[in-house]
Amino acid sequence: MIENIKEPTDRAIIHAIFAKLDPVGMIISTALVFGLGLMFLTLALVVQGRSGDIPIGPHLAFLGDYLPGYRVTWSGGFLGFVYGGMIGGVVGYFISLLWNLSHYFYLALIVSRIHYFSE
Repeated sequence: MIENIKEPTDRAIIHAIFAKLDPVGMIISTALVFGLGLMFLTLALVVQGRSGDIPIGPHLAFLGDYLPGYRVTWSGGFLGFVYGGMIGGVVGYFISLLWNLSHYFYLALIVSRIHYFSE
């Protein structure tokens, strides 16, 4: 598709503008951010402790309805890291997929317009 562009500098500029996201890198980075985020939020609530009759982290504890075994405890923090990592990996994959597809289609549109108007 990019072969229709004649000048090597034009090709280099287009490759720089439409750089692809590395799916593996995006999966790893979002998995770490989501996993560490959920783990640190859980452990911060555990360290903070209870105050009176109020349970620890009632809103974050609702994640236990969707993530089996997750609770606002020390072990739940590490289980939250695993769950957050899995969710983050899936989110990162779809972000990189949508990014790369949108750039591919936009680049195809540009090249087709160049080809159409150059004739």
